Amino acid sequence: MNEEKKVDHLSFFKGIIIGGVAGAVAALMYAPKAGKELRDEIKKKSTELKDEFDKQYAETRETATKIIDENIKRVEILKREAEEKLNEAQKLAIDIMDMSKKKYDEFVDKASSSKDEPDKAAADVQSAKRKTKRG
Repeated sequence: MNEEKKVDHLSFFKGIIIGGVAGAVAALMYAPKAGKELRDEIKKKSTELKDEFDKQYAETRETATKIIDENIKRVEILKREAEEKLNEAQKLAIDIMDMSKKKYDEFVDKASSSKDEPDKAAADVQSAKRKTKRG
């Protein structure tokens, strides 16, 4: 897409120059002047048009360079901000995973100790029964 725009702008400027030269030549050709005078006038107008084109080209190039430089700086800032956000997200993900593992381990430990409680309760009941039968 950018290449097409560059070509379009270049074609536009070429059209301006060619049109300007053609118009100047046509105007000079129809003006009543001597051959030498006409050639000098054509040369003068051609030089003026070339100078104007060079000036416009330099201004356009300078403006484009400024825009490109500004956009490069913006991209660098956005890249740096994105990297910071990514690092923050990675740290948060690691913290969440660590917390999840800790909670899982606590749950497994609690479930393991709860599994032994019915056996312990049954043993306590049996022990209590024996004590009452003895006594």
